[in-house]
Amino acid sequence: MKRIAGVFWVLWFYFLFGLCVTLLFPLLYILLRTPRWHPLLYRIRRTGCRFALRASGIRLQIEDPGDSLHLPQVIYVGNHTSLLDVIAGLAIPKQPVHFMGKSELARMPLVGVFFRYMDIPVVRSNRVGSRYAYIRAGQDLRGGKSLFIMPEGTTSIHAPRMLNFKKGAFKLAAEHGVAVVPVTFVNMWELWHYDRHFKGKPGKARIVVHPPLYPGNSTDAIERLMAKANETVERPLKMAYPMHESWN
Repeated sequence: MKRIAGVFWVLWFYFLFGLCVTLLFPLLYILLRTPRWHPLLYRIRRTGCRFALRASGIRLQIEDPGDSLHLPQVIYVGNHTSLLDVIAGLAIPKQPVHFMGKSELARMPLVGVFFRYMDIPVVRSNRVGSRYAYIRAGQDLRGGKSLFIMPEGTTSIHAPRMLNFKKGAFKLAAEHGVAVVPVTFVNMWELWHYDRHFKGKPGKARIVVHPPLYPGNSTDAIERLMAKANETVERPLKMAYPMHESWN
């Protein structure tokens, strides 16, 4: 019975999300093609993501002790185990934020248009594609935008244990003098793991938005920043699931 309920919940979620995008698509497309209207677009996208989550029974419990969501410009970095991470990552920031994700997302119906005009697709299979995404991200930072990056590069199949972070986000932070804000999606993997395509459920999604980390000036500043961010994101996971077998 739980399996059937999980399938219906996933189908309901896709229906709600697809309905939101479809109804708003003409307006979104016009706004995407007109950069001066992007501030309005960010608000519409954030509201739409919040609505899709709430209407499907996902309640966001956001802990932000450092008030990081209100900083003018940051690079968010978070762990990645679920499609819900991406949607929540676009729902919670207050700043104009561009999402950096795999290039396959650009080929998705409707949603892919964001990666053609605003967000940053990463071609992971070759260095040229990765370099292009890095340059695009730098341009966005110089333009005052914030970024949301999942530095594991893909989803961890051993959740809650994370994969090792990649350097790109932290190199960008050091080069552009932008703070890194670690974000822990504590239990998204329990609600709907990316690899369990039709096994999801509603519930409370706990998200910890940590105080900002600032890149230093030392020769190993990038390595230090990456290690500190990794440790910060991982800490709530180990506290929430101290006995989980994935830590062994």
